[in-house]
Amino acid sequence: MAKAESIIIGSDHAGYELKEKIKKRLHTHGIVYKDVGAPSESPTDYPVYISEVASAVSSGEFERGIAIDGIGVGASIVANRYPKVRAALCADSEIARLSRAHNDANILVLGGWTTSAWHAERILDAWLSTRFEGGRHQRRVALIDDSTTIKIALNLIESLEADKFPKDKIDEQLHSFVVKGIEKLTHMFRSDRRGRQEARLSEACPTTVIFGGQKHAAIMTDLSAEGAQFRLNATNRKPTFKTGDEIALEIKTPYGLSSCGGRVMWIETSFYPSWGITFTRLSNDKKDPLRSLMESM
Repeated sequence: MAKAESIIIGSDHAGYELKEKIKKRLHTHGIVYKDVGAPSESPTDYPVYISEVASAVSSGEFERGIAIDGIGVGASIVANRYPKVRAALCADSEIARLSRAHNDANILVLGGWTTSAWHAERILDAWLSTRFEGGRHQRRVALIDDSTTIKIALNLIESLEADKFPKDKIDEQLHSFVVKGIEKLTHMFRSDRRGRQEARLSEACPTTVIFGGQKHAAIMTDLSAEGAQFRLNATNRKPTFKTGDEIALEIKTPYGLSSCGGRVMWIETSFYPSWGITFTRLSNDKKDPLRSLMESM
């Protein structure tokens, strides 16, 4: 990450002890950190400190952060309310690795009451050392920032008309703060990371995959102008094709049955058999059911 040497960390009183131990682990990694509290184990409110962490990551001041409370749930709820924050509550190192590789998690959440110091160190090590894989996961991460929510927020921000705030009725410093704040929010919400040509299907489409004389029952789960994503219905089998193979598909869309072809770009079998293709054969008929589905999204 661009700012690997700088991480923001915060906790409430329940996460204080683990926070202090995590700070020592960050030091062994040569990472400089900013601790925003809590300063002790005296009872306090977790939203105060977790908001500090999430706000700094959301604004881009820090690229990654660490948030700790008693069990991690409250910290997760608070952090994930902030735009562009992807906070992951990690119970073990494998979850930490996958949260980075597949979800590009930028805030690591830990539970001070539920995670031992030794365990937390292993989780932190995995989280720090794993890079985001991008590819198909980039599309999924981009879909988190729902365009409708962004538009609603932007309309509310723009309705404030910062330039029309009466300077003679409010403090000049406050006026400047408000104007800059609105400008920053506007820029934040205008940074739409969602691809224009990509969309997620509202419901899966039954699909028959034909390869090597065999047929596989599958469902189409994602669709774009360039390609699509599928998974097998039967989780106890693996695809007979491999990356680079050409496959034929019969896809049952809400508009009818459509035939097409594609080249396999990736295959994943670690959780359930799924794969992505780029289209190599697509009907030129504007009334083709698959084309109609593309246009409707």
